[in-house]
Amino acid sequence: MSMSQIMQRQSIHYSGSSTALRYLISQVAGLLESIEGDKKMKAFNAVDITIDHKIVTLEWVANPVNDMYADAIVAAILQADLLDIPIKNVSTSVKVDRMHFKICLVKILSQKYSKGKNCMLPLMKKRADIDLTNLEVKCPTDETFQQIVQTAVTKLYQSLAPPQVDT
Repeated sequence: MSMSQIMQRQSIHYSGSSTALRYLISQVAGLLESIEGDKKMKAFNAVDITIDHKIVTLEWVANPVNDMYADAIVAAILQADLLDIPIKNVSTSVKVDRMHFKICLVKILSQKYSKGKNCMLPLMKKRADIDLTNLEVKCPTDETFQQIVQTAVTKLYQSLAPPQVDT
């Protein structure tokens, strides 16, 4: 018995700025992995996004989770295309006080998963290793748990370092 993978591809016309596009996709997907400069990136570690002139192409391995990720990215692309507020000075290299970030992250995770004064994770055997420099989360035993913690890390970072919007 063999197993096959189906690759999905969706192309969308986009006439807005690449800065607005990256900003809105990063608001949905968190930190984006750049593959080829500003032309190709990866979101959710599952969906490849290619920007070529006025066409944005998404590619992903078809499964229910990746399809949901792609739908969220499509919504962000369509929203960016409608956005009439110019976004400037958007950068992922905004300086954030790392110690304050670490303290806030520990508070968030301990409030979500603690019992009393001890920080206990659900089902006791799950562990997430968080790289505070690169904002990467690794949990080899549970991909869903990894995504939950990754979302918490990313959203906290975004709330502490909001991009500037020119109105």
